[in-house]
Amino acid sequence: MQARAAPVAEGGAKSPLVQRVDALRKLLDSSKASSQNMSQQIYDLLWDYERLFGESTQELARSVIARVMPMLIEIITDHQPVLPLVRVVEGWIVGISKTAQDSLQAVSALKTFMSVMQQKSPTPIVKTFAITCCGAIFRGLGMLVGGTINDCSALMLKQLKSSHPPKRSACLEVLKDMISSCGASASFLIPNILKHLKQAVNDKEAEVRAAAAHCLGALAINYSSSNFDAIHHLNSKLIEDMVPNVRMAAAEAIGISHASAFKHSATRALNKKKITESGPSGSSSSGSSSSQAEEKDWSIGETLESMIAIAFKSSGLSLDELLRIRASVSFAIVQFFRELKLGQISKSIDLIVAKLLTIILKGNTTPADLAQSHSCVGFIINEGLRFNFGEEEQKSLVKVLIKYIAQYTDNETICALCLRQLSNLLLDLGPGATEIFAVLQAPLLKLLSHPNQTVQVVSAITCRTLALALHDQLAGLLRSCLTKLASSIAEVASSASPSKEMFQNLQGGSRGVAGLVSVIPKCTFGVSNDLTAEVFEMAKMLLQEDQHSKNPTIAILRTQAAWSILSSLMCLGPMFVENLLGEILDLWRNSLLKEIPLLSEKHIYVFCQLKSLTLNSIYTFVLNNPTLTTQEITNPLVLMLENILKAITAITPEVLKTISPKTVDVFNIFKTNVVKVFKVLPKEFYVSSYVTMLRWCMVEIIKGPMTSMFGQNLNKDDDVIGPRPLDSEMKKMRALIPQSSEIQDVSVIWRMDPDKELQNPIPTGKKLTDEMLDLVSDLVLTQDAKNRMKVFQTFFEAINKTNTGPSSSQPINHERIALQANTCYIIHKTFSLLLAQKKNFPPDQQALVNLLQQFISPFFVHNDTAFKRMAAQIIGQLCAIQGPQFTEKQLALVLNVMKENKDVQVKACYSLVLGSILRSLGSMQSGRHLLTVVTTLHGILKDPQPMLLIWALHSLWLAIDTCGLAFAPFADATMALAYSLFFHPNIGAQDNLRVSSFLSIGRVINGTISAMGPELEPTGQKLRNCKAVINELLSNSNPLLQLEAIELMQQLALFAPQVVKVPEFIPSLRQQFKSADLDLRKASITCLRQLAQFDPISVDNFSLSGPSSSSSSSSAKGQRLASSSKPIEEELLMMMDQERDSELRNELQLLITSLMEYTCVEQPGKWLKLFKATISASVGAAGESGGLQMPTNSGNDEENADDSGSLTGTQSKQDASEAFTPRWRTRVFC
Repeated sequence: MQARAAPVAEGGAKSPLVQRVDALRKLLDSSKASSQNMSQQIYDLLWDYERLFGESTQELARSVIARVMPMLIEIITDHQPVLPLVRVVEGWIVGISKTAQDSLQAVSALKTFMSVMQQKSPTPIVKTFAITCCGAIFRGLGMLVGGTINDCSALMLKQLKSSHPPKRSACLEVLKDMISSCGASASFLIPNILKHLKQAVNDKEAEVRAAAAHCLGALAINYSSSNFDAIHHLNSKLIEDMVPNVRMAAAEAIGISHASAFKHSATRALNKKKITESGPSGSSSSGSSSSQAEEKDWSIGETLESMIAIAFKSSGLSLDELLRIRASVSFAIVQFFRELKLGQISKSIDLIVAKLLTIILKGNTTPADLAQSHSCVGFIINEGLRFNFGEEEQKSLVKVLIKYIAQYTDNETICALCLRQLSNLLLDLGPGATEIFAVLQAPLLKLLSHPNQTVQVVSAITCRTLALALHDQLAGLLRSCLTKLASSIAEVASSASPSKEMFQNLQGGSRGVAGLVSVIPKCTFGVSNDLTAEVFEMAKMLLQEDQHSKNPTIAILRTQAAWSILSSLMCLGPMFVENLLGEILDLWRNSLLKEIPLLSEKHIYVFCQLKSLTLNSIYTFVLNNPTLTTQEITNPLVLMLENILKAITAITPEVLKTISPKTVDVFNIFKTNVVKVFKVLPKEFYVSSYVTMLRWCMVEIIKGPMTSMFGQNLNKDDDVIGPRPLDSEMKKMRALIPQSSEIQDVSVIWRMDPDKELQNPIPTGKKLTDEMLDLVSDLVLTQDAKNRMKVFQTFFEAINKTNTGPSSSQPINHERIALQANTCYIIHKTFSLLLAQKKNFPPDQQALVNLLQQFISPFFVHNDTAFKRMAAQIIGQLCAIQGPQFTEKQLALVLNVMKENKDVQVKACYSLVLGSILRSLGSMQSGRHLLTVVTTLHGILKDPQPMLLIWALHSLWLAIDTCGLAFAPFADATMALAYSLFFHPNIGAQDNLRVSSFLSIGRVINGTISAMGPELEPTGQKLRNCKAVINELLSNSNPLLQLEAIELMQQLALFAPQVVKVPEFIPSLRQQFKSADLDLRKASITCLRQLAQFDPISVDNFSLSGPSSSSSSSSAKGQRLASSSKPIEEELLMMMDQERDSELRNELQLLITSLMEYTCVEQPGKWLKLFKATISASVGAAGESGGLQMPTNSGNDEENADDSGSLTGTQSKQDASEAFTPRWRTRVFC
């Protein structure tokens, strides 16, 4: 058949689409003639298909579809394409079919790809790409190609037997896309697919098992009782997987399957109700009713019970395995809530919380088990309920939590959990919590006297949170706690034999007072001077002797109560403390100079309990009153501390061996407070204590656990190289296996950063090690060359005394790893201090430098990536410390190793050293080495191994980031090289390295823009390459890559504003407004603010269109807000109202304010109307009050469902009519 003539535009020129198709044909012919792989050139021609199709008519698309479709198939089958090019081809096939409204060509392409899969000649990679193209066609066109689902599904199931893992994984993804896009029409395929999935869930490759879990999630959307049990059984098996990605996918599938069951039951219930109301007239519906009656009814309570039951499997599983399963089940429950409408959840809050608390009530045979149950329930309440609730729902949740606190008063874990959630909710509600104050005050004050210390502490923190939310209630709360404390003091003093309840009242009252006093500076209204003076007098009274002074229990309680209050008073600052300093100094002296012989466990326990909080009050004083920390004040304090130190070091090893774990914790907290005071005091004020402190700390560190700060001290920029970059969801899953839930250190009550301690309390031994490592790093620099050498030799000898490797009984030598990590931390921190002080090691300490180098060098070939990263950082610091001559020698050594050594692992680590050296040297000193480093790294990147590629790219980015404009001579070559790596066959060859590879490439291109920004031309190839990278990264589902794409947009706006077209970027940014990832939301708003400064009119005139509908529930995973067509300022205002991060809320306020300032002169009526509507909005009366219209989750799912239980288009209309009820803080802003 003769092809139609190509359409021409006015003036005889061909349309852009036709020109592009003609160019593609020439390029393919040239590639075939020269036998060259032209993937990059083809990609450059095709990547902006969305704009191209948006500018083309249906007639134009129909005129070329028959020509272009064979070319697209040819790219996949004959040109060995790479991953980015395959994605673009998929976009063209779907895009041109939709534009032309012609699915016949897509069906033909689908059949061709199916034919390729059955041929023997294509390589496994080509067959895999053909499979992914089939999935894209189904995903994009759905039922338009539904006639092929029988043949396609049969072929995919057959291909599951392939020996090529990516091929098996791709087949499962196609089955998922097929079921998701075709909906109920493809449900007949589910039983057969389930039979084959039984083998896939046992596949030896993790990527295949993860794909099987995703497929199960798609199957679960079309609920049927016959399939539910099979899906549930397979998911329950996958959630036990050792690989986190598989467990996460299984958790999502479990949440989707249970949500589908629940919504299906709701639909059936509604149908029954309609049949009942319509009477017996409909005989045809009676048969349907009887068949439905046989199905199980899923209430929200039963669905939660079903998911929770998975978390308590105990058949042959270890504790670690059970903890991993429970963390995954928590994500499943959160996914379940994400699938439901807000109305379905809000009317069952009481029942939901009751079911969640059973996670704590069941089992919990060990402290680790109990700690994780606590964390999991808190995570579910936060992620599944609190974060998605409006103000009214949050108030309801507060009342439910108060109810269960009263019901489970004897269960300290439930009480502590509910109180922590109350604190979070109070911070969310702010002044909106006024109406629940009366309901909350009495239970809180009562819980201050709880028998459990953790509950008392969290109650005190909740009291202070309540005061932070309602500033005007601070004075009244403080007065109530003071009254409670005074009453308990009187009870204890008047009783001959005080009861345990009296002690609890005394302890709780003092902690409540301490928590409230600590937030006085943060509350607008504050409290009267008379009230703070009364608090101080009560603290002094508690330290006075009475008839019970010889009773150690009462003495400890009174002393702790007094010093808790005094510590919080130190937070009030110099204006309060200065006038009382003489009295406070006397109180310190009286407390710390009392000698107690430490001859037994009881002596140690009493000694620590009496003096620990005294030390903490000194620490709080120095921290909050630096102007008062003079030598006159410090000298007596140092004498007291030296006496304490002598007492500690005099305790014999025999006594220490006999103390119980409880006393060990008390002793660790005491020692931690000693170290903290020495850390904050000026070092020059206690010169005589240096050696004693160093010796003591070294002994404790050598026998102590591994620091919790080793990972925190690694440069976060280096996370891309491993062990694997984690998105926010995976980080949350890791956090759900905590070390403890019991709060040992009560100073968290008056600290300004209690969140970390509350989320995951660090064991007392680790906390002591953390503090000592920092102090040792400081003290090392106070020593001469001989003593510095002795310090590090002591640590090195201790490491050498441990076994060099793992044994059969202990696969990992934890003692050795802990010592190595702690020693590396000391070296790194010491070098950081030297750099900050701009000092170096003098020539007489060259032996020490050599010794440190010898210690660090073996870590370049360590199995743990974290140690490799630390070693590279330390060598970089050492070069910066020792200067140019040392750096030249070190660079020569590194380059020689990279030239001679063929081991990929070694070359990768040494390539990182190059970047680390430049990073530590800084921009001014790096210039002389830049040519050598860049040339070396460019050479490595010409033919890279996958792992070496990532490390070398990251090192190159470090060079770019450090040198800035000095990198300009290398910018063109670097950008061209990085862009070409997108099309290297090793990219994407390994699934676990794909994200790191793309992220590293994106960073390098991002960095080059700052060096070459002014040179970018609006029509140049460099700019087109940048936009192609943005497009490629945004198309990926990984949040880390999307984040890099947004930062690349911002970089263009900042350094090359002459090439930026604001309307092109806004749709991509707007998509991230709804992301569940906080970093993505922050980046999108920051970038939009940058664009608004550049072109505010384009931003303000942009109207938002609703998201494309999708039948896949997984698309809702990252969705926080529904959307309809509306002006951008309205969307931003709603986002600000729902945002829980205070920094991002402030950023949103600045953005809205900027837009208003730029445009309100021309359009004042628009802004006044918006703000007036927001202020006057009321609950459930949007139409009457003029409130804004916001699509919110509704509880009327069943009213908008078809016979299959799937939601129909009616839902979007209903959602759009629901009212947006702004929070109190939003109304104040308006």
